Amino acid sequence: MMDGGGGWWTGGGSLLVIALFVSVVVMIVRQSNTNADPPHEAPRVEPRPRGAGDLLAERFACGEIGESEYRQRRDALRS
Repeated sequence: MMDGGGGWWTGGGSLLVIALFVSVVVMIVRQSNTNADPPHEAPRVEPRPRGAGDLLAERFACGEIGESEYRQRRDALRS
């Protein structure tokens, strides 16, 4: 009668406890990975500030100033 086997619940219970333990460990690892650093975004590239020469060329391209005025002001900027 007392063979020391413990019945079906010792074998099945051990497997159940092991499966439960592994599940908890997996959940903890997954949770710690989702709370890690968020995905990195690409760094924002600030546009290069427009200089006086760029503005002058834009005004010439739009027809606000003529070619002679453009050349005169461009030469003045370069000197």
